[in-house]
Amino acid sequence: MRFFEIIPSDLFSLLASPNRAVYSDALLVLNSAFQSALKIPRESYTHMLRDSLEEQLSAMDFADEEPTPEELCDTQGRARFLVRRLKEKGWIDFERGEEFKEYITVPDYAIRLIELFADLVADKPLRGFSYVYDTYSSLKSASTGKGLSASDTLGVLYGAAEKTEQLIHLLKSVYHNINNYCNRQTDCDHINDILKMHYDDFAQRIIEMYVKPLKVRESVPKYRVSIENALDSWIDNAEVLEQMAEAAVAEYGFESTESAHADILRKIYFIKESYENLGSEYLDEIDKKVAKYTRATTQKLENLTNKDGTTSGHLSYLMMRLASCKERDPASAQTLDSLQDAFQLQEQAYVAQGGRSLYTSPALRERSKGDLVALEAPAPLTAEQRTHAEAVLNNPFSKQEVYRRMRDAFGARRVLPIADMPFADDDDYVVALLAIMHADSRDSFYRIKSSAGAAEGAPACGKTPERPNDFVKSGCYSLPDVCFEVRKEAG
Repeated sequence: MRFFEIIPSDLFSLLASPNRAVYSDALLVLNSAFQSALKIPRESYTHMLRDSLEEQLSAMDFADEEPTPEELCDTQGRARFLVRRLKEKGWIDFERGEEFKEYITVPDYAIRLIELFADLVADKPLRGFSYVYDTYSSLKSASTGKGLSASDTLGVLYGAAEKTEQLIHLLKSVYHNINNYCNRQTDCDHINDILKMHYDDFAQRIIEMYVKPLKVRESVPKYRVSIENALDSWIDNAEVLEQMAEAAVAEYGFESTESAHADILRKIYFIKESYENLGSEYLDEIDKKVAKYTRATTQKLENLTNKDGTTSGHLSYLMMRLASCKERDPASAQTLDSLQDAFQLQEQAYVAQGGRSLYTSPALRERSKGDLVALEAPAPLTAEQRTHAEAVLNNPFSKQEVYRRMRDAFGARRVLPIADMPFADDDDYVVALLAIMHADSRDSFYRIKSSAGAAEGAPACGKTPERPNDFVKSGCYSLPDVCFEVRKEAG
């Protein structure tokens, strides 16, 4: 639909008229009235306009308006004129209730616009960064909790996708808001204006409200891995996905389970990819913008301070006069009294004896150099020590050796089922077990993706790498049925 197919074409004409300030105030009065009541009688709204906008109603310009003589006689009549004009332009409507009493009704589009006007006037900040923790908490509970229905799990997923969209929208708003501060800063020509905007406005509305929570309470890196793990547990469980698809068909009107299944996977991967890219695409850019604004503000303060010779000159003069003030001097006392009105000055003094400080610094002593100590040459290693050192260096089960053998097993592949690993002897068997243990290490170039069966296209069995309930056999060796995958950051 087109924009003016939803709202009346002359809806905003009142806000472009000479009396636009009065009309906007009338809409704000209407918003305040609906905060405390569901139904507002037309006469009650008229009285509220008269009481709240008495001065504005008296000063209205009717050059382009057509009020009736009754509406011009007093402020009550002018308030009725406002109500009539709001009705004509589509901002409000009337409904008749009991005993033919008229009540104010507001169309949906007008409610949204009026709430937006109220938020702008109140300078109401955007909602805080609670999206990250909400997403983590809901997904964690749904993935690990028992007894949840497929409908509840589906609702958690859809809610997490919506919160992710809201988080991205909020990050975009914060980024562009910082850019707005950068533009405003270039228009400031006075030091006091820059300091006021930085400390009273930018530091409170941007740093304290958004940037600081992003680094501490709502840290994306803090919850990202847990969110991705919760989503991976659904991806690897075909039975849960099928139940969620059936619930989506029943509740959201999908034509088939296939389309519902595709939509569920689309939302899962949207959340995963969003949290993988939030750092580089949004958080890093916000940090750069904050640093740019801070750097520009500092440079402009230095420029204005150096350029405004009167400011530094006055400060230097005041400091010189204060330094020359003498005790019990009437002129000095008068100078201090005059400065006391503009500055909060406090007197400081020191205690001395005979013009000298009471503190005596300790005498410095020169340290004498001792005799040089000759270092003894290390004794050569014994045969037993050399054998032990070589065994430690050539340990076939060290982490580095496990990583080397895993790289040989991967070759050019990115996915490696454990069944494809070589099992020639017991050492290969131990290396495979150690490879599973080291998969979660920070320096590991691979991770455990899923069961090997799921990687080949077979239905997932619901097991996890931590608690496998199925095994594969290679010769006489039995191992957990897992599948290794090269991490993205490892290339």
